[in-house]
Amino acid sequence: MKITSQRSGQPGVNAQEYAKFSIMIPNNEEQTKIGEFFKQLDDTIALYQRELNALKETKKAFLQKMFV
Repeated sequence: MKITSQRSGQPGVNAQEYAKFSIMIPNNEEQTKIGEFFKQLDDTIALYQRELNALKETKKAFLQKMFV
């Protein structure tokens, strides 16, 4: 947002000034779909993180066997 304050110094938040702004937000159904998308994304990231950790442990075990 551009600065709308006409005061000198550091501009503050003025409720009357900012009440005039319209802010577009998605409706409830779209918010739900967005939330579900990010939940699925988080779950996918967690799955790959667990797989990566398992592979790191496997690598560590193989390296230990090589040098024993």
